[in-house]
Amino acid sequence: MQIRYVCAKYPGSSHDSHIWDMSDLKIISASNYRRGHANLILGDKGYPLQPWLITPFREPITCVRKRRFNTYHAKVRIVIEKTIGLLKSVFRCLCSERGLHYAPYKAARIVNLCCALHNIRLHFNSNENINELNLDTTENAYSNEDENDIDDTPTDEANRIRDSFLDIF
Repeated sequence: MQIRYVCAKYPGSSHDSHIWDMSDLKIISASNYRRGHANLILGDKGYPLQPWLITPFREPITCVRKRRFNTYHAKVRIVIEKTIGLLKSVFRCLCSERGLHYAPYKAARIVNLCCALHNIRLHFNSNENINELNLDTTENAYSNEDENDIDDTPTDEANRIRDSFLDIF
């Protein structure tokens, strides 16, 4: 899978939702949605449901369709987990046990470079040393306009969009 966005400004100990809150991608996604050009992003249960950020159902699930949605959601999300695993297996400097012992700015540049090299490898179909990762898929369940106007509470619109997927399941 091609890597389309990287935010390597924060240390690995930062929570994903904090990085999301501070990212340009959140602002761009909100702006694109308001202009009618939304792309959907899948987030895990740690992210807020937004019309452009589809998360699994959180409440105890008794509805079979919602349970099925969460299962398929997790299976699709596992692609990014496999991509991160592949990135770390090819670029060993990204493994947590080795770590990048550089200033944060330089470490971020190295991460960005590794992601760019990953995409180049994909483009030229360079598959040497790539092992298929076996990961469990049964997870439990640029404009700055209105930058501060992004509300993280699930809206009726966000719930409607996520619920529309239930018809598929």
